[in-house]
Amino acid sequence: MMYSRQIYHISDTLPEKLHYAILLLNMLGGRTRYGLPVILYLWIVGSIGMLVVLYCSFRSPFPPQPTPLIALALFFVMHLIASFLHFQYNRMNVIITFESSFTTAALLVFGSIPAVWIAVLGIMIGSVNRVIERRWILRKPIPLAYDFGTIAFNSGMIGTMWLGASWIYILLLRTELPLIHLTVRNILCIILMFVGLSVLNHVILFFSSYLQGGEPIDFIKKGLLPAFFTEFAVIPFGVVMALSYNRMGTLAFLFLSSTLLLSNLVLRRLSLIRNDLEEKLRQLTSLNRVSRKIISVQAEDEIMNLLFEELGSVAETDSWFLARVDQWKNLHILKENVAVSESLLQLAGHVVRSAQPLLISNTKTDGPAEIRGELLKDGIRSCIVVPLLIGEKTHGLLAVHSGEVAAFKHEHMQVLIMVADEAALALENSKLYNALTDKVMELEHVNSELRQLDRMKSQFLANVSHELRTPLTSIKGYVEYIKREKLGPITSMQSEGLAVAQRNIIRLQRLINDLLDYTKLEFNKSPIRITPCRFEDLWKEVYEQFAEVIEKRNFTMQLCIPPDLPLLFVDGQRFTQVLSNLISNAIKFSNEQGTITVRAQNIHHPGPYYDAGMYENSCMLELLMPVEICITDEGIGIPPEEIPRIFDRFYQVDSSNTRKYGGTGLGLALVKSILNAHGIPIDVQSKIGRGTTFGMVIPSLRPTDLSAAAKSISVQTEPSTKYLT
Repeated sequence: MMYSRQIYHISDTLPEKLHYAILLLNMLGGRTRYGLPVILYLWIVGSIGMLVVLYCSFRSPFPPQPTPLIALALFFVMHLIASFLHFQYNRMNVIITFESSFTTAALLVFGSIPAVWIAVLGIMIGSVNRVIERRWILRKPIPLAYDFGTIAFNSGMIGTMWLGASWIYILLLRTELPLIHLTVRNILCIILMFVGLSVLNHVILFFSSYLQGGEPIDFIKKGLLPAFFTEFAVIPFGVVMALSYNRMGTLAFLFLSSTLLLSNLVLRRLSLIRNDLEEKLRQLTSLNRVSRKIISVQAEDEIMNLLFEELGSVAETDSWFLARVDQWKNLHILKENVAVSESLLQLAGHVVRSAQPLLISNTKTDGPAEIRGELLKDGIRSCIVVPLLIGEKTHGLLAVHSGEVAAFKHEHMQVLIMVADEAALALENSKLYNALTDKVMELEHVNSELRQLDRMKSQFLANVSHELRTPLTSIKGYVEYIKREKLGPITSMQSEGLAVAQRNIIRLQRLINDLLDYTKLEFNKSPIRITPCRFEDLWKEVYEQFAEVIEKRNFTMQLCIPPDLPLLFVDGQRFTQVLSNLISNAIKFSNEQGTITVRAQNIHHPGPYYDAGMYENSCMLELLMPVEICITDEGIGIPPEEIPRIFDRFYQVDSSNTRKYGGTGLGLALVKSILNAHGIPIDVQSKIGRGTTFGMVIPSLRPTDLSAAAKSISVQTEPSTKYLT
């Protein structure tokens, strides 16, 4: 693993002697896990400790005690088993020191020197086993001097600790051995012995932790306090085993110690379960964090950056990389934490071709046989490679690798597969989002061009209509002038021809006026003047326009108006155009001798029939009441699918060149624009072959003092926004 290097700067507030100590520490490489200061410290402490143990063994300051070899061997075996379990717990970051119980029991039975050698040999054998496992099985890249220094350090530190504890218990407190009876004094002496042992132990470990880059506060919280309480908790086990041996013999000790070791195994199993649960919880937490972050990211580069940042914490490794796969299945490294070797690229290519995730726990036995040698040569002992699959296509891959054997488990691969699936889904969504964004921008551009073209067309129609109005007025005047024989007498046939011309001139003039009115409303150039109007007056003007056609085609015109109909509150001139165009539409699409009904009625229940905000500046809203006006014909009807489009400009249901009904398709569009300017919606009900009804609800004024209720006001119309249908 990689460890951060900490270089410390000299401060003026430090004593002068510490200046040189820190300067020397920086020169030797700073505080790192496997740095030279750490290795030197391990060897120095271990060597001094072993020299002290050897010296005390040959020139013991402690009174001798009888030492049966069989009993001593039994104690040593039990201690050795506990020592092996201790290292298993340490590998899981669980501090368990049951071997201290057996060392305590040996001290209270055989005296100091046998107990010290039991502890030293046990920790030495356990340390050697751990080094062999770490170097030749897990293949961890640890300096050899550090590993052997660890063995020396553990042996010397343990020997020194128990010599110090023996000195406190035997020489300082003058407690008798072996322990036969348990008294209050014995209990206090044992507690003081363990306090001294723990203080000496943690002073030595503190300097080791500090030189390896650890912080003092973290050492106290995570090392000193948990270890102190754990060591203190195992005191009773050692005392009870010593009493059982001294009072009841070897079998009692064997039974009690076996029970302790069995409970140790159960505890180890529970610790393994807890460790697995914590690891799974950590992985799920990482997965949840990545998922939440990926959801909020849409750009492909941001997704890859996020994936790269989180990959190390998800897989708990220091070596990983991300790669993209092009359409020819070529690999392109996007991001790498460490340089990617050629053997890893070959392995990644194998995963791309198979489109299946790959877990290699031990390169010597797993993975493609043709590249195992190259992977081992590059120092890759285990790895996971997972493809980013979008459908059946491999978009990229993510890979983690380590120089240690079995650095990754199946659970790591499962988490990486879930992360890869999340990332692949995010990448697919990113592609869809980008494509949709491009399409929206393209449509906005096209829509903008269409709006511009539509404005140009409308402006062109307005200009053309304006230019046609002047000569048409002149033509109309001269036709009337000739028909009145101001330029000489005319025949009856000429008079009939002039009458036909006059009717078509009026028709053309009406069309030009409609075009001009529509373009004025659309470009917001014609204000709406809302005033009180009598419906009868408006209808009279409309009827006069179509009286001749109604009579000629023998239509029946039904007018249903209640006598108490209030004054309409609209622009009278514009609303006359609405009625005129709706009657014209009814006449056009009705058969001869048909019936056209115009109905008006008061509505007495409230409702949002129109936009009241359009009228709040022109009258008191409480004085307004709704009036429904409907125009019904018995014509051919409108197909249901065509109804939403009949108000579009220039639209006709039958737009073929052979259509039966003429017109420009502007009448209903003008009706819609005028009503929109009033804030009034229009409703259409139609049945094929039975006719059509156009209905609208118009604001009217309640009978009251009109001079106080309303005033004339100009209301600007809103420009039309329907350009795409």
